[in-house]
Amino acid sequence: SLTLFSQTYNWVGGTGDWNVSTNWSPVGIPGTGHTAIISGATDEVAVPTGYTAQCKDLQLSGGSKLTVQSGAEIHNNGSTGNGIQLVGLNTQLINEGVIKCGNVSTVATAILVTGSAVGVNSAGGVIEVNMTTYDGFAIDANGSFTNFGQVKIGNLNPIGFNAIWLYNNGKFYNKSGATVEANRT
Repeated sequence: SLTLFSQTYNWVGGTGDWNVSTNWSPVGIPGTGHTAIISGATDEVAVPTGYTAQCKDLQLSGGSKLTVQSGAEIHNNGSTGNGIQLVGLNTQLINEGVIKCGNVSTVATAILVTGSAVGVNSAGGVIEVNMTTYDGFAIDANGSFTNFGQVKIGNLNPIGFNAIWLYNNGKFYNKSGATVEANRT
């Protein structure tokens, strides 16, 4: 589909599936070139098995939880800001499927985890990060990311600065059996 302008979609569905148009305001499903915002302590959102979600920016905050289920994908491209941004205590991204950031067009920083937010790449989960202006992962302010699966950084296209940048008590854990490949950084 052709995107003529960027639009912001705000999650209003509480707990539910990404691909239900009435869970978003305005009614519709975010696509390429759109910003998706999920913010609220009761929001538990799933990208369901068999579905590929797309957006320019994804912002999770306020204790929200997003799970990319096994067999699901989320593609994130074209952001002049952070591709996926996790902000605040109890905010979580759980990847059991595939996340691709910057595989088609550049993002500034692919994945930012800050303010005690938590990211988890589960066993079987794959995260591919390419074409960033700045960093693949930037983790700060007590944010943490734990990898049990595969993280591939810069395999297709260059990373601007750091594959993984940790500052202000940010943490990246790579667990036994997990892999991190960093190229072109």
